[in-house]
Amino acid sequence: MKGLELTAAWRWNDVKCTYGGQLLEKPLTSRYKGLVTASYKTPLGLWQFDATLQLNGGGRMPTPVNGLWDERFSAYEQVSAQVTRWFRHFSIYVGGENLTGFRQKQPIINAANPWSSTFDPTMVWGPVEDAMFYAGIRINFGRL
Repeated sequence: MKGLELTAAWRWNDVKCTYGGQLLEKPLTSRYKGLVTASYKTPLGLWQFDATLQLNGGGRMPTPVNGLWDERFSAYEQVSAQVTRWFRHFSIYVGGENLTGFRQKQPIINAANPWSSTFDPTMVWGPVEDAMFYAGIRINFGRL
């Protein structure tokens, strides 16, 4: 189909580190990532539609302390999209990221007690924000 571009990519991570003399999967690292993007520009080039689907694989967490977190995190998906209207010297666009609204449930361990020995803000493996929406204007000074 004229004006349509599709892209797909896959990445596999087999990252290991030695902890206490034992070779283990590196914590907080997704095992794999898949990406599919689609972009369509109308025949006159006035409108452009872009969408991205991203699949992030699960992975290992650091060894849990007192059962405060799970040993592994699950895979999750994210969707982003944008619509652009092109004009002679500028374009306007609207879009959104993380449209699935996936959020890591507890990115900060024991956040209610920041002075305790179990407080830990480093267990982030996924998005911590809900869906985000945006709009903007691009000006092409080279064509003015």
